[in-house]
Amino acid sequence: MKKHFLALVIAFSALTGASTVQAQSIYEPYSITTLAGLALNSGSTDDTGSVARFNQPWGLAVDGANNVYVADTLNHTIRKITPGGVVTTLAGAAGSPGFNDGAASTALFSRPTGVAVNSAGTVVYVADYNNQLIRQISGGVVTTLAGSVGVSGTNDG
Repeated sequence: MKKHFLALVIAFSALTGASTVQAQSIYEPYSITTLAGLALNSGSTDDTGSVARFNQPWGLAVDGANNVYVADTLNHTIRKITPGGVVTTLAGAAGSPGFNDGAASTALFSRPTGVAVNSAGTVVYVADYNNQLIRQISGGVVTTLAGSVGVSGTNDG
């Protein structure tokens, strides 16, 4: 069995002030396949492949099953792309920045910029930029792990 590796590329394309993404996987012998998104077409559409839309994704993480998690910054959401290219919103409300912990379907983020995920894909960590928080998504629930809403600083504790 031939070994492969997964590399992700975010392609930002400026068009009237908006940015879009194409996440691409690179497999031996170095072919490039688009996982989801369409260049020069921003938005927030959960769908498959090139029908899905993103708006300035900044952070990516990959779990052990090769699901890709995306901090979709200007949509204020966390998205998931399966290896088959199916895009779903994991947490947040597109176009609704704010702060709210609780059920992933009602949780709010404000410009999330980074994500990390455990290998099982059961816990996702989010750098919630404008809220100055580190958040966690687990079991369909969003909780705040560190920080105070809107308060920046370097204090531990």
